Amino acid sequence: KPMSEVVYVTVVSPWSIIEIRKEVFKLVSKKLLRKVLELKPNYIDAIEKLARIYATIDSTELAIETINKIVDLSPNDPQVYHDLGRFYHEYLKNTYR
Repeated sequence: KPMSEVVYVTVVSPWSIIEIRKEVFKLVSKKLLRKVLELKPNYIDAIEKLARIYATIDSTELAIETINKIVDLSPNDPQVYHDLGRFYHEYLKNTYR
């Protein structure tokens, strides 16, 4: 066949489509959470969710910076220190590979 008649097909697995949807969801969620925090900067649940999104798609450094805001707002919450420790563990693991 002449080259003009050659058709290229890209095969996309259902799993890659799911991963793309997850990434889009995280990006949209990040944008919405930032907007919520503009309106209510001390909303701990929004700060926590934003930190988790940063940890998965942006950087662990941003997650640590964000979760530290909760430490300032709620210093007696043990879950915050657990999350902070987990983010530091991930940061150090990625830094010293």
